[in-house]
Amino acid sequence: MNLLRFSFKAKNKNGSWVFAYFDESGRQLEWRFSSTYGYGNPSQIDTETLCQSTGILDADDELIYEHDYLKIIRTYDNNHVLVSKAEVIYEQLKWFFSIDGRKYPLLNLINNVFSGVTYNIYIIGNKFD
Repeated sequence: MNLLRFSFKAKNKNGSWVFAYFDESGRQLEWRFSSTYGYGNPSQIDTETLCQSTGILDADDELIYEHDYLKIIRTYDNNHVLVSKAEVIYEQLKWFFSIDGRKYPLLNLINNVFSGVTYNIYIIGNKFD
């Protein structure tokens, strides 16, 4: 089982990102600070900023989380490029990306299901930054 699929990130009370991963048994979450890799205290987490992992990596091999902002580069027929900014959202047990209020299934983008189109996805921030 890919435990990264079930990881989380949130801001702590000081505004720094902390990450929660399951321990090796897969039964308990361990909170870790992004800068020190020390253990975090779950009581210091701002629960309004809690973001679940999608289990999907961007073009830079960074894990994509809920409420991340993505830069989506769409290349048509190897020469026409269109850049969009999107937010990752989780709704009704499904992952979507939202552009200008319109939702699209995230897996369609990841799996490049649109004929003749290539996608490169980069994380450019998060709603809570």
